[in-house]
Amino acid sequence: MHSIINRRMAMTATAAGLATFSVASRAQSASAWPTKPVNLVVPFPAGGGTDAFARPMGASFARLTGQNMINDNKGGGGGTVGAA
Repeated sequence: MHSIINRRMAMTATAAGLATFSVASRAQSASAWPTKPVNLVVPFPAGGGTDAFARPMGASFARLTGQNMINDNKGGGGGTVGAA
């Protein structure tokens, strides 16, 4: 039960961060940022719900910015390994 709640909280926090990110990125010029691929640490193993959320997000990021987003899945410790 706590695992489901933690995953939903992580997904909600990620969505809120993306909303803030998208507003900030549109305020800057498209050529100023990013100049190289962006690493996104996903604090859960590949194949789970957060990974299924992160992959389409990376595709949208690439379409909007012209740079790749690399999903780095770091599962273990209930998300603490990726959070570190």
